[in-house]
This record gives sequence, C-alpha cells and structure tokens, in this order.
Amino acid sequence: MFLHHLSLANFRNYRQLELELPGPLVLFQGDNGQGKSNLLEAVYFLATTRPLRAGSDRELIHWGAAEEPIPFARVAGTVRRASGDLKVEVVIRADRAERGSGVLTDGGTVPGGLSKRIKVNGVIKRALDLIGLINVVTFSPQDLELIAGAPALRRRFLDIANCQVDPRYCRALQHYNRVLTQRNHLLKQIREGREPAETLEFWNEEMVKSGSYLLACRLRTVQRLKARVDEYHRRLTGSGKRLTLSYRSSVAAAAAGALDATAALEEEVERQAGLFREALRGFRRRETLQGMSLVGPHRDELLFLADGIDMNVYGSRGEQRAVALALKLSETEYMRAATGEQPILLLDDVMSELDQARRRLLLETIDSSGQTLITATDLDPFSPEFLARADLFHIEQGTVIPMER
Repeated sequence: MFLHHLSLANFRNYRQLELELPGPLVLFQGDNGQGKSNLLEAVYFLATTRPLRAGSDRELIHWGAAEEPIPFARVAGTVRRASGDLKVEVVIRADRAERGSGVLTDGGTVPGGLSKRIKVNGVIKRALDLIGLINVVTFSPQDLELIAGAPALRRRFLDIANCQVDPRYCRALQHYNRVLTQRNHLLKQIREGREPAETLEFWNEEMVKSGSYLLACRLRTVQRLKARVDEYHRRLTGSGKRLTLSYRSSVAAAAAGALDATAALEEEVERQAGLFREALRGFRRRETLQGMSLVGPHRDELLFLADGIDMNVYGSRGEQRAVALALKLSETEYMRAATGEQPILLLDDVMSELDQARRRLLLETIDSSGQTLITATDLDPFSPEFLARADLFHIEQGTVIPMER
C-alpha cells in the first residue's frame, strides 16, 4: 500500500501543497513547529476521516481560511493497492450561517456547523465506507500514553486497529456507542421515576447485539498481538522479561465467564452474548441506582504485564516506551496479516525518544514491501545506509522542498 500523491488545501499550516512521494521510504526533516506532524496527520485523516491530535475537525482548518467566504480544508491523495489505485478526497467546510449547530452531511453529522464530504474515485461515500480502504499505523512520543494513560486510550487503540481491517466491527462500534448513550439517558429517567424499568429490555438487547461482536473481535486481536508483542519487547529491551497482553472483560468478570480465544468468531459472539445478558441482569439494580451503564466493552481494560508486573502502574518511562513501540510494531504485522497488505507506517519524531539500540531495531524492522513516512528534527540518528535508501524532504513553514544529497 503506497501513497503516491498528497494534496492539501487550508489544512493546518498548509495553505496549498501538491506532493509527489516517489518511493517507499520518505523522511521529512525540519525544525519544530514547521508542519512535520501536520503532514502525517493529513495522511491519517485521509485514512480515518478523524483528526490525529486535534480535539475537533474545526481545528484542522487553516486559521487564514477564516477570512474566506466559506472556510474549508481539503485533503486528497492517490493510493496504490493490490486491487488498484484509489483517489480519495475529504473536504471539511465551515458554514458561516450554521456555526454552533450540527449539520447532516455526506460523511455524517459533524458538530459545530461543519460539513464533511468524502469521495472515493469521484463517488461520494460515507465515512464508514472509507475506513479500511487506506490502512495506517502511527507512532509518536505521545503514544507513551497508550501504556501510562487511561483505559479509554487502550480501548481506542483496539477499536482503531479493528475498524481498519473489519467494516463490520466499525458498524458495531458505531451502533454500540449510540445505544450506550440512549441507555444511559434511560437509566437516569428510570432512577428518577419518569420511565418504567421494563423499557430497559429493548436497549439491553441492542447493547448485547453489537457489544458481543466487539468483545469477540477484541479478544481475537489481543491473541494475535500477543506473540508479536513479546518478541519485539525482548528485542527492544534485551531484558528477557516476558511481556503478556491481557484483556480484562467487565462482562466476563460480572458473569463469571471467560473469553475463549480458540473458538470460531461467530461461536464466540454467541457465547459472549449469553454472558453479556447475564451480566446485565446482575448489574441491573446498581445501574439503575447510579443511572449509568456499568458493564460492557466500554468498561474493559487492556493490560501489559512484564513478568506479571503491570506496566501501566509500575513501569518506568523507559519501560513504558519500549512496550508502546513493541505494540505499534506488532500492530503493523497484525494489519498486514489481516488485510494481505502492509499498512502505511507513520513515525512522527520518534527517534529523539529512543536510545541508539532501539533506533537501530526500529529502522531494521521497517519493511521495504510497505511505505514508511518519518519526521525528524535532524538527520543525525539515521545511518548513511538508511539515508541513501530514503527520499529526503525539508519542511519549513508549511513548505516541503526536496533535499539535495
């Protein structure tokens, strides 16, 4: 999978950019604040329709575009896949007359008076139709929070990985989140005596319908990442510690059940559905009293245990960084095995966070069968052999210039 051309208009600090990416290995060098991370975020946005760092889509629109009649940002690219070339375009538009309201668009409802239009090969598509057509794996210093941060970040990691390889998972996740919102609202109304308790049954079953699929898929993903993560972790640390991934399911714990990694997917979905119903029955009184959903995939946790020690709680910054890097490298392999194609790897200023041995390992693992886009403030961490293989660009104030060798 290769991104051959990237086109930006009013995206972050890029007023206008037409960039040809000639090879599989591309290195962007520049000082901080010049637009290196923004360039990688544009590729991520093209693949997922989601901002990588911004809190909202509005933050992606260049500040100068606010003076235009219709402020907008556009990201477009040509991607070569085994099945053929794809031309993808995502346009965000801020409608002045509709600021502060949500509008229904081709890409879905976007809060804050924004509309989003998505095209694939010239045909208007929904966001759900685009996700999975371009696969990306990102790694940046902020990904340390995957290990050290809140459980929601680890759930999000699993969701993004699964959505890119399984459209059904993405639909189930969207449905589950809608049901969760409705169910929480209903639980508050039941607690206040404004709705009868029987009205919860419909939403329970809707929650089970999508949630059981999320559970089964997350288990399979964790199982497939396990061996790869441990191998990469040993190579990165040289410590001999065994790194184990463990998925802690609130459903399985509440229903005294377990996740079965050996079961066929549909069989495991049915089994999880039974456990989920049982867990909801057991939590019904507590959920009604608290007015919120207390059991389900939205309450689960992904643990990283090095010889049984929880890296989230007891890992040093260096140990957590090694786990995060091992996880991202494993995600790349997982996505290649699931789709048959190497995802585009986006490495944002990671060399400054790694020691020499880990830099060398990371560069050695970059597969020439896929495409890797790297940003760095200087070229010192890279060997002459690596630089000879890469296409080099310099970025300054939103301008991308090929570097002379």
